[in-house]
Formats: sequence, C-alpha cells, structure tokens
Amino acid sequence: MGSYTDGGADMSRYTGGTYAYQGSAAADIQDNSGVASSFYHTGSYNVTGYTELEVEFYFVAISMESGEDFWVQYYNGSAWQTVASFARGIDFNNGTFYHVIVTISRSNYNFPTNAKLRFLCDASGDADDVYIDAIEFRGMSGTSQVAKVTPIIPQEFSISQNYPNPFNPVTSINFNLPKACQVDLSVFNILGQKVATVADGQFEAGMHTVQWNAEQCASGIYFYKIQAGEFTDSRKMLLLK
Repeated sequence: MGSYTDGGADMSRYTGGTYAYQGSAAADIQDNSGVASSFYHTGSYNVTGYTELEVEFYFVAISMESGEDFWVQYYNGSAWQTVASFARGIDFNNGTFYHVIVTISRSNYNFPTNAKLRFLCDASGDADDVYIDAIEFRGMSGTSQVAKVTPIIPQEFSISQNYPNPFNPVTSINFNLPKACQVDLSVFNILGQKVATVADGQFEAGMHTVQWNAEQCASGIYFYKIQAGEFTDSRKMLLLK
C-alpha cells in the first residue's frame, strides 16, 4: 500500500474504529476544497513492467448528499487523471461499507517510473465524510479498465457496541445484515420508554452504520434494540453531558 500524505485541512486520519473496515484507523476526506480534501502516495512507484494496475479499497460514506462524489486519481508521470468516480445515490448510499476494485489498463494510461494514487472528495461541507481503508495498489496483467463497487455481505446478523461510549451528543451504531430485511433500531431510557427511532425501514444486505443525536435527551443510561427480521439484540450506552 505504501505511505500517504495528508492533502490539507479537509483530510484527517480517523482512529475511532466505527468507520474503519479493518482495525481502528481509516482516512477521512470531506468538503470540496480541492487537494485539501485529498490524500495521496508519499512516494512513487515504477510501474513500467506491468500491463495493468489494480486499486482495491473499502469505504463507507456518512452524510454525503445526493450527487456528491469522490474520485480515485492516478498520476501518469506528468499529470493527475481521474480513473474512477463514485456518486452518492448512484454508486453508493450513506452508512453502508463497500468493497471497490478499480483496474487501470496500460492501453488507456501511461505507466511511468513515478506512478502515484490520490483520493479526492467533492462533499459540500465538513460534516460530509468518506472513510477509506485497506488500500492495495498492485501490478498485474490484463487489458481493460473497470470500476467494480460491491457492498460487503456479512455471514450473520450482528450489532456492535456504539462508538463513542460514553458520548455527547452523537454516537454511531454498526449492524450487519446477511440478507435484505426490515430493520427497526430504537433507543429506550431506563424506564423502558422509547425515546428515539434511529432506523426504520427496508435495508439491503451489508454492513451498515447509523447515528443517534441525543441532543434533546438528558444524561444517563440508554438501551438500543434492533429488530432485523427474526434477529433481535440490545446494548447499553451512556450519554454524558
């Protein structure tokens, strides 16, 4: 994968775990501020001996508005070229983890001695994020350029502990669905009274994340419960203001 350089103020290294596909860290790009919302290879790679390059990564988007997108760009030795773009509402939806493979063909692009990769975001504000993780850049053989985006399908139903916990006032909850189903995710106080519905609707199979904003709630212990098809589970969380 190599090392990457922060493009500017609208890119950061996220370490919270919830939006990372592997481990706890991921790259977070946001806003439409040009290279400030990017990250790119610190060094370069000699790819002259390959006929095809492949870029593989995982991502999840949060609060991206319809039509907002991000790009994978390739440095061809003299200029950056966009080799793949992904738009909210067309290629992905918020809160779902995706697996992407982009193939770059020598017949369409120059393969120099100093190739690099860059990820660049075109969100409308700092609260719109794309988290990118587990990037691999490899040389191989082939003849065509493709961009394949696939939701990650878990093998079983599950729900994770919210993060952060304790929190104030926003926290995130991940849940996994091995098949499409109706999902109800609700929050209850210690008296068993429902105080919020975080998710209510049909969800596709995949890894999903949702957020609960408890700005209108008092500090204390709360419980969140998921009903997904025949699967049910609940967890405890702590709001501290």
